[in-house]
Amino acid sequence: MPRRRPSPNPRVKAQRGLFERFVETAGQAMGMADLEGRIFYANAALCRMLGEERSIDVYQKDIFAYYDPKTAERLRQEILPLVEREGQWVGELLLISCQGYATPTIENIYVLRDDSGKPLCITNVITDISQNKRMEQEICAYRAHLEDLVSERTADLKMSNALLHKEIAERKQVEETLKISEERFRRLTENAKDMIFRMSLPDGRYEYVSPAAMEISGYEPADFYQNPLLIQKVIHHDWTDYFVREFENIFKGAMSPAYEFKIVHKSGQERWVHQRNVMVKDDEGRPLAIEGIVTDITARKQAERAFAESEARIREIIENAPFGAHSYQLEDDGTLIFLGGNPAADHILNIKHAALIGKNIEGAFPMLPPEISDAYREVARTGQRWVKDVVQYKDRMIASAFAVFAFQTGPNRMTAFFYDITERKRIEEERSRLMAILESTSDLVATSRPDGWLTSLNAAGRRMLGWEGDEDIRGHNINEAHPAWALRIVHEEGIPEARTHGTWQGETAIIGPDGREVPVSQVIVVHSGADGEIEYISTIIRDISERKRSEEILRESEEKFRMIFESAPMSIAISDLEGRYIDVNEQMCERTQLRREAILGRQ
Repeated sequence: MPRRRPSPNPRVKAQRGLFERFVETAGQAMGMADLEGRIFYANAALCRMLGEERSIDVYQKDIFAYYDPKTAERLRQEILPLVEREGQWVGELLLISCQGYATPTIENIYVLRDDSGKPLCITNVITDISQNKRMEQEICAYRAHLEDLVSERTADLKMSNALLHKEIAERKQVEETLKISEERFRRLTENAKDMIFRMSLPDGRYEYVSPAAMEISGYEPADFYQNPLLIQKVIHHDWTDYFVREFENIFKGAMSPAYEFKIVHKSGQERWVHQRNVMVKDDEGRPLAIEGIVTDITARKQAERAFAESEARIREIIENAPFGAHSYQLEDDGTLIFLGGNPAADHILNIKHAALIGKNIEGAFPMLPPEISDAYREVARTGQRWVKDVVQYKDRMIASAFAVFAFQTGPNRMTAFFYDITERKRIEEERSRLMAILESTSDLVATSRPDGWLTSLNAAGRRMLGWEGDEDIRGHNINEAHPAWALRIVHEEGIPEARTHGTWQGETAIIGPDGREVPVSQVIVVHSGADGEIEYISTIIRDISERKRSEEILRESEEKFRMIFESAPMSIAISDLEGRYIDVNEQMCERTQLRREAILGRQ
């Protein structure tokens, strides 16, 4: 006789029914599909999300049909293989109903397995996050416009106050509108970084304090509700008297539109805040409440202090700098206004700049080339630095050349540093003339390091030594140009003498392009540093070959004359213009019977 299958326990059956009703009535969408992706179960919430009226309409449909092609491909290639390997995947997907409506969801996809671990089906628990997405969008929109809202908050409060009184009178007609408006305002205030409050008068009790109070003061809104005098503890002791006076004015119906003051955070840290106020009055003009916004401006105050200190340091540097400084402000119409100059500018230009303050640049310095003032405007506008090596300026008071460095010092502000380079220009021009002379002279002019390596050599020197005009002289040593005997004179006599007395002059020789010695007249100048060590050596070398040849010819001529003079058969005497003998030959001595020494000098 076949064994009867035991009937299910009634309690278990009842519990199973409860579970099925729970799944069907649950707010979350739930569904199951076979391993090929064909749906065989969908609860009511999932049917609504898929746009299907009955669950039977969903059965055996492909789950991929409810996603866009890109997401469906991702499910096939990435998500479902991962679920099969790891058992579960959770993430955001965009579900598309059969009517084409897209619903952002968080989907928890997992695989059900039998006792042996074999996959049976795919289960998906889907949460509609449309509301969350809308809230995120609202928050993002709020954050994007928060700065504009804060700057307009005082005006908004006034407008809200006017609306509030109007809405009280018309409450029955606009009750629903007021509820929506209050909810919108609540979201703004609850998420604002600024502390928003409303304080009733004259009791000074807080009717509303936004959550930002915790961040700004360290105290919860509840602390202010429970203890209206807490504000006295929060306000820094340096500002206590100030607020006593302000509250006295409030009760008289007068109130400052804004305050900036110090508070003491619950942690003990000192902070700066900016408070904007609106006074709410009744129909008779009596104060009812204060509505305000409190912003933490500690970072701004610290930046302002740092900027002021930096500006003071820069001002001190400029005021005591050895170079001139002019400061300008660029107006909206392009006018560049002179703001002032430092003491060095007064000294360099020999004028008092105080009389020029407030003038435009053309009025202050009428002879300044237009391209300079245009460059200054560009610096003030863009912050791009500008440097000019030579700026010529001449009027009835000033005639000089300047080097100029201009830079931005703030929005639409700039400063120009300038140096009087008139003397430098004169020296450069003199140096250019000297270099032209050195290049045109026929003498060799060179400078070298103490070890003889050349640092400069003029064109005549290159020709004298047989070097090409464009050859790099840094690879040559001046010592190589002398024969050995001449180099000994230079090192043993010339340089020591020049080091002791500054200069030395003598005759040496160099080796010409053809390898022959060339007699020269040489001047050596030693340039020493403050420590007495030689920094570099200058030398001037002149070719004296022609002079030597002339001297040799003269010597030979004199020898011939002396031979003829001494060997002549007649008496010969030479005398100066006063008749004194300055030379006689042997015949003259024999004839007079006197020695040469006895005759010379006589008349």
